[in-house]
Amino acid sequence: MNQKCRLIIPVLIGVLALCGCAETYSTVRMGASSRNSYLGNHIFSISADGLERRYVIHVPQGYNSGKKMPVVIMFHGGGGTARAAMRKTGWAEKADKEGFLAVFPEGTAPDSARPGRFRDNPQTWNDGSKRFSVGAVRRDVADVAFVTQLIDDLKARFSVDGRRIYTTGFSNGASMSFRLAHELPWVIAAIAPVAGADWIDHQMSARPVPVLYITGTADPLNPIDGGEVRIGLKSHGRKPAINDMMANWVKLHHCKEEPHVVYNNYGSRGMAYRNPNGTDAVILYTLDGHGHHWPGGKSFLPEWIAGENTSKLNATDVIWEFFESHSLPAVDETAKKLADAPENSGKIHKVAEYPSYSTALKNWKSINDIADWIRQYFSYDFNRALDLSETNRGDTKKVGVYSPAELYLKKKGVCIDLARFGVETLRKIFPELHAKYIMIEFKPIVISGKTIRKHWIASYQKEGKYYYFADSKRPGYISGLFNCKEKFIHQYERYRGRKIVSFKQLDDFKKKRRLKKQYHPQKCGTRS
Repeated sequence: MNQKCRLIIPVLIGVLALCGCAETYSTVRMGASSRNSYLGNHIFSISADGLERRYVIHVPQGYNSGKKMPVVIMFHGGGGTARAAMRKTGWAEKADKEGFLAVFPEGTAPDSARPGRFRDNPQTWNDGSKRFSVGAVRRDVADVAFVTQLIDDLKARFSVDGRRIYTTGFSNGASMSFRLAHELPWVIAAIAPVAGADWIDHQMSARPVPVLYITGTADPLNPIDGGEVRIGLKSHGRKPAINDMMANWVKLHHCKEEPHVVYNNYGSRGMAYRNPNGTDAVILYTLDGHGHHWPGGKSFLPEWIAGENTSKLNATDVIWEFFESHSLPAVDETAKKLADAPENSGKIHKVAEYPSYSTALKNWKSINDIADWIRQYFSYDFNRALDLSETNRGDTKKVGVYSPAELYLKKKGVCIDLARFGVETLRKIFPELHAKYIMIEFKPIVISGKTIRKHWIASYQKEGKYYYFADSKRPGYISGLFNCKEKFIHQYERYRGRKIVSFKQLDDFKKKRRLKKQYHPQKCGTRS
């Protein structure tokens, strides 16, 4: 082995997701507003979860503060830097040509006092993988919170089209992009990861994010068939098979089973899956013989580590074309979906209908009987939701919560009506389950001028496990079992795409309606 190899291998052993090359550069702190005169490349600093975080932005020629622009956020790979990602991918040049803001965030390094360097201070992302060989994962860095604050900072400084914010990334940065699609589905319009893995458990989502994925068939650091990743003699864990990973996204989007070809050239093949609306929601590009490199970009890793750079496909061009065809729903439509109305009205087999609530109580023998009735008959009353909104709280007109008997006859209501129905029905039939109200407070949204922030569901315990149901968003769906409520909270935030700021278990919905203490998630097994 030559001297060069002996020097490189120890460096690579500590890095799982490789890409990019390190550069050092000075940080430029800008003022609070950059709406008028800043073109070209700039570096901004913000504070996120107690850390000073930075991002590079390329403001394109022709930027006009009077016109809202799309945003593309590009995440560098493990060991990379924002500046290297800019040079490697060509996103800045693409931004000048097409007219969007290109953003390159910096990950976090082991030594925050020094600039990130591939060799001795590698920057990484907490991609949700639980791979402790990835520094940001091991340090449990709040990278999702950082991205949320970055987007808020962008909106304060520049004229941003909030419906057209996209993310892409390479390797560890691609995995970060996947994570954001799961956790911020009402913020990110579409994603395009390159040569990275989706490590997040797939859950149902009120808005599955459109995804375009690109990978090489000869990538030793992101094997297309999955399996163990090795650098030298050291193992860095197992990655999922690409086809299995993308099949999960096809399922999330309820796509038709058979894909169609959207690209077939130079040994590269693009296969697209249409959702029920006829939109290409999931696209997979496979590049024959291509290794761990940004397709069409500059290569910084040697072939003996990352494989050959064979692709003639320009990933940046392909991704931007995909992004152009996707945006978030209009504001009012988005707000309604974020509210507590069910995402679909699908019914099940015919459920027995009794003449009164008291008769139903005598005939229902299981929790599933109650859940089936809710799924079959309950409908959401959107106008009533506005009447019960926070905006109307001070009105002299009082709108009472329906009793279970009233809801049974009306067969429509809002989240608090259904939660009361669930809790009181369980207490009558199954008192040993200790049914309680769950009051969830989200960050507020405004619909038709009314502020809505609270959501109510029912909970019960069985054999020491938590279950949640009577949820107006998912009528008849029983969510469980959970070892602790923190796991449900984390899953529910992802499902709803909204941040939970308060979560409270109550015996009576009439008491403690307003929570002042902010919710802070805990690990299972800790006191709450």
